[in-house]
Amino acid sequence: DLDVPCTTATCAAAGDLLVEPDQPIFTAGSRYQLWVVDQGVEDPIIVIAAIDDEESASWFDSADTLLASLEFESVQPNPLRQVPAGPVELDVFDGIELDLPNAATLIEPFDGFARIRTADIEGDVEFLTRPLDTDGVEVTSTERLLELLAAEAVEVDELAPADVGGITARTFAVDSGGFPNVVLKHRVEDLARPEFGWESPFEGHLWVIEHPDRGLLIVSTEAFGDVDSVDALRLWADELVRSVEFRDS
Repeated sequence: DLDVPCTTATCAAAGDLLVEPDQPIFTAGSRYQLWVVDQGVEDPIIVIAAIDDEESASWFDSADTLLASLEFESVQPNPLRQVPAGPVELDVFDGIELDLPNAATLIEPFDGFARIRTADIEGDVEFLTRPLDTDGVEVTSTERLLELLAAEAVEVDELAPADVGGITARTFAVDSGGFPNVVLKHRVEDLARPEFGWESPFEGHLWVIEHPDRGLLIVSTEAFGDVDSVDALRLWADELVRSVEFRDS
């Protein structure tokens, strides 16, 4: 159990919020309960339940009931890792190596998909291997992908191509408007949930590779900030994708 004593309406962890804006901020009277699941040599799993004040204390009983139903399968490595600038290997695209321009967070939640975020730019870069359409049919060509985007009224502007691992990738700027929809599915398991899948970027870019052996491969960017973030993320990702080397299967 953790209590956070505050003498004002809100309080923050020690540090200068102007210098470190990600410092945690708490509410006076809030309480937390933490469960730590030891996984041996792998990272532990942390579960957190929280309330704002004592009037919500019954939530802890609900959390206990919920967690009592939780079941774990075999222990696996953490899908999220922090890596420094330099060469790094990913399992996505059936195995690649690329050079990170600077430190980044890598997330590989399941086979065939990866996400990269850098602290310097508000946005992310996603890697998608052999996607499916929402009916479960594999998308095998750039033209089919463009048809699916057009069906969702996504604005697409083709840019100069890029060399990715010795293969020419077609590059596009995309604008999906205010409410992007799920256009592709990462895997068969996503078909059961209409809200699961790959949404076309609100505003971003695509690199589309038709690999002769590995199928259709897509790199996408989506900025979370203003126009400057869109352009900065494109330049960062373009350097990233041009460094890709396909590992032998």
